Amino acid sequence: MNRNINNIGILDIRNATSKEIKGIGEIQNVGILIYSNDTSEFLNELTIRNIGCSVKIDEDFVPITGGFRISKEYLSSIKSDVNLVIAGQLTVDKDLPANDIKEKISNIVVSGDIICPEKLLSVIQKKARIFSGAIRTFNDETRLIVGRVNISDEYLSSLDDNTILSISGIIELSKKIDLELLLKKVKRLDLCGKVILKEEYIKYFLSRIKGNVNTVVIPRGYSYIKDDILIDRFSIRNFKEDKIFTAGNIIIKRGLSVERFVKTFKSIYCEGVVICPDESADDIYDVFDKVNKFITYKGRLVEVDGEYILTTSELKFSDENIVYLVNGILDVEKGLSIEAMKKIEAFINFGMISVYKEQFGIIQTKTVIKEGVITSKEEEDETSGTVGHLVL
Repeated sequence: MNRNINNIGILDIRNATSKEIKGIGEIQNVGILIYSNDTSEFLNELTIRNIGCSVKIDEDFVPITGGFRISKEYLSSIKSDVNLVIAGQLTVDKDLPANDIKEKISNIVVSGDIICPEKLLSVIQKKARIFSGAIRTFNDETRLIVGRVNISDEYLSSLDDNTILSISGIIELSKKIDLELLLKKVKRLDLCGKVILKEEYIKYFLSRIKGNVNTVVIPRGYSYIKDDILIDRFSIRNFKEDKIFTAGNIIIKRGLSVERFVKTFKSIYCEGVVICPDESADDIYDVFDKVNKFITYKGRLVEVDGEYILTTSELKFSDENIVYLVNGILDVEKGLSIEAMKKIEAFINFGMISVYKEQFGIIQTKTVIKEGVITSKEEEDETSGTVGHLVL
């Protein structure tokens, strides 16, 4: 029985046998592949697609998936000669003694970016045995932020005057702020990622940004909503603003009154995808001042957020055609026939659809949004998917 391996942060084959390796069908989306001197010969036998990096490690190591931060607290909690293998971004605090890093950490392997203080760059470079991303540095005057931050008056008040902000992630400037306070508190902003800001703040804010920036501008008079939006006959009652802007997707459910929709919203900007019932699409489309993609659907909309198995009986007993909106993992049942799949109106795929080989073609033709992945599995394959650390 073959075994497919998908979406693994760290895959360790150091103790794998020849029989186990021959039983692997395909490996996809692996952050770091760890092998030993004894198993290096197996690399040529594996079918691997989309891998961050591979490295030979014979000694023990600490596997870490996701973002990781080396802090004083972490260094004080570990013994010497630690080998770190990190599938994600590594951040190094600026107040660390260089000698503590030299004594406590032997090697670092990173599938991702490294963010570290300028004064610790040389020691981190010596410890970083391999890394697949970029290195970003910051100085002692910099306030480092990793993740998402919303700039508000309260946040600005917490900063020292002329602060240099270094942000790896997303910065939002989506609500009204005191511009004098902004100019006083923020001297420069080193940004790797995205900035979302109101149109009226562009000339004040972008002049302070250094780095590669993906800028999303919220037009004047619009309220910003950061998450995907679902609008039905109940949720529409919660909208108080008549002009909204979203960088996410908008899902409009059947049963919503078009008259109610038009009365509620004067204008909508959508940087993502709008998914709308076909029967009300013409009137609803007129409300949008900007939309990236506008997809209409007929039939019943099924939302897949977690893991979901698409079965023959579901299609057989459905009174109408079905559209599957996939944000999670949709696993198509073995033996699902082409005849049964006639009940499928379309797939809107932002996640993962797992199908058998003979189903692949028809599933692909029915997929109208292909921002996710479609994976093929063999008849007798076993699949290991979405795991942080897997040891064979």
